[in-house]
Amino acid sequence: MFEKDSNPSEKISASQIQYIFTNPGCGDNAETHTVREWLGEFGMSLEDEFFVKWQQAIMEFGQFFREAEKTASGRIMELSWTAAFVGLYLHYETDQEFLPQFEKNVREITALLQMAPIKEGGRANE
Repeated sequence: MFEKDSNPSEKISASQIQYIFTNPGCGDNAETHTVREWLGEFGMSLEDEFFVKWQQAIMEFGQFFREAEKTASGRIMELSWTAAFVGLYLHYETDQEFLPQFEKNVREITALLQMAPIKEGGRANE
């Protein structure tokens, strides 16, 4: 996890990522698996490149949204959240490599959010 005084916009590395187990409360507890085993079943390593990039993007967008929500209008926030959702979850071609599309989407969402009319010290107009 990140230290309290760390800067969330700094790039993270795979060695900084920690996995936390949350008991899903299902099953009969007859089997126990490690995070490494579980990820391995899906062909993912503990240091998956996408996972690191996903966490970085979520951290940066989360920081942006928390600040923007203090001053931006409801309409601007709705548009911003929708753009981020579409870009992060929906805007992909299944016949193309995923990671380059994800990286492009993050760059485009970032550029779009930087253009959002957000005022300091008060609510922006709708």
